[in-house]
Parts: sequence; C-alpha cells; structure tokens
Amino acid sequence: MKRLTTFLLLLAFSCILTACSAENLPDTKEPEEPPQEDGGEDVTIYRCGSLEIALPNRYLDQLTIYTNENEAQNGFQPLLSVYETASLLAAEADFGNTEGFGFLFGFAALDQAALEQFLSTTPAGADVFAQDETRYYVYTYPTDVQFYRSGGEIDTHSEDWAEWEALCGLGGEVQADMAGRNGLQAYSTQVFFEQEFTYNSDHVYLNYYPNFATGINDQEFYTLVLSQPVRQGHDGIWCVERMLDAYGQVYCYFPDSGLPAAEYYAELQEQCDAGEHKELLTPLGAAKFFVQESGYFNGETADESFLPLPAAAP
Repeated sequence: MKRLTTFLLLLAFSCILTACSAENLPDTKEPEEPPQEDGGEDVTIYRCGSLEIALPNRYLDQLTIYTNENEAQNGFQPLLSVYETASLLAAEADFGNTEGFGFLFGFAALDQAALEQFLSTTPAGADVFAQDETRYYVYTYPTDVQFYRSGGEIDTHSEDWAEWEALCGLGGEVQADMAGRNGLQAYSTQVFFEQEFTYNSDHVYLNYYPNFATGINDQEFYTLVLSQPVRQGHDGIWCVERMLDAYGQVYCYFPDSGLPAAEYYAELQEQCDAGEHKELLTPLGAAKFFVQESGYFNGETADESFLPLPAAAP
C-alpha cells in the first residue's frame, strides 16, 4: 500500500519549490521596469507574465533574482525566486553547484486543479495567500537554513548573519506588496480545512481494510467518506472525498486528472448517464473505484474488505 500522501503527488508539488531553484532557472533576468520611487521607497519591478513584483532597491546588491518565462506545468508555474548572492557564490566555490543554498523566498501560480492537489498534499515550504479570477498564488520559502559561507560555519553574531536575517524578513514585505500592487484577493487554505465536508450532499462512511484478503495486518483500516459531488439521489454518482486513518487524521482527496474535480466528476456523471461506470451509483462501487484508481492502495476490492458504518461515523 502506498502512503496516504503519495510520493507522486509530493513529487509533483516539489516543482513549486525546485523549479524555482537556481539550478532550474537558467539565467537571472533584468527587470522590465526601471528603478522607480514607490510610496517613498525606491523599488525595482519585475514583470512575471501579467504580474508585477517589486523588490526594494536597498537590498538588490545582495540578491540574485530569477524569473520564469516557461509555460505552466501541471497547472502550476514558478514566477520569481530570490536568493542571497553571497551564499550562492560561496557554495559554487566550495562545491561547484548552488543546489540547496541561499534560497530566501519565491512565488508561484496555481490553477484550480493544481490548487486541489496542493490541498491534497499540503507541501511544506509553500503557502497559498492570494487569488485572482483564474489563479491562486503561492509564497514559497525554505524549510531549513540555506545561509552558507565557505567552510560551512555559521556565526550568528556576525554582520553576514545579521544581513541574512534582514533578507529573510524581506519576503513578507514583498508578498504584501505583490498582493496590493496586482489587486489580488486574499486567500487562505484554512477556509477549506475548516469545512466539515468537501461537497454539500448526503454522506456515507465505509471502513476499508486494505490487507483483509492477505490476512497480514488485517485489522488495519481507513475510513472512507463518500458523497455525491454532482447530483443527489439514486441517479447521482458517488465519490470518496476524504479519508481518516486509525488516529483520526483527515486526508482530503481530489482526483489527479489534470482537471478541476468539478469538471472531472461532471464528466463521470455524463458517462454514467450514458451507461458507463454504473458502479459509481452506489457508495460501495465508488469506494472500489477509488481503491483501484487513486493509487493510494494495493487495489484489493473484495466486498469483505469494506465495512459500512452508521451515518454518524466519526
């Protein structure tokens, strides 16, 4: 059985961070707008597609900045990444590469389908903070200290370290300016996670025992939470929207189809109306479909592997 937060999904969303790295963006980019005074402070504006991101000029001589002009991949697109130049130079001198050094912060954009995969995986080092009519915007940051000087020693009393800490504090300032400058609406994933359910419908609970048929650890189970995402009633398809493990940890689920879940399930409903995927008209059939298609489990779908639960399941 694969772990609930699957390697493939985590690998996909690692692009939010790694595609912004100095190793993956080929060249620094000159700003498309000249330095200008903005609200009393000189800034330099970098144009990332239709967005403008401004960095204070007082820090520019300490920074290496990368922007991305490539098309979005799998629904997400790195926009801009900011590094401390001194760390990059020291790492290059000592190791011949800069991978894993000097990263301060960055920004990426997600479409609806990519946002849903983000909600499924909640990757470390990335927070969704804003949205517009078509995309959501992610603030990315390192999960470890990427300050580096030759020899690898960190002197927290040095002037270099004080300057590093000042640069680390710059990310929040640029993030707030980016939202205001581009007229973005505030967004928080916490709103989603505070919802009891993903879809507004009746809900059915099934315990799934992935190792029941083998008899190996046959008491291990996951509680599948099923709902009707498109149409309610006897002719509406069912889906697994969330899972709970034995410790009560909740995992939301969105199909990794490249489409927003609403479009994906609407297509499945149309196929069912045309006579295909009739198994989705029952919670048990939908649970089996999920086990076979999601990649989370080993594919065991014997009826005895599923135990229906009362409607008031935890």
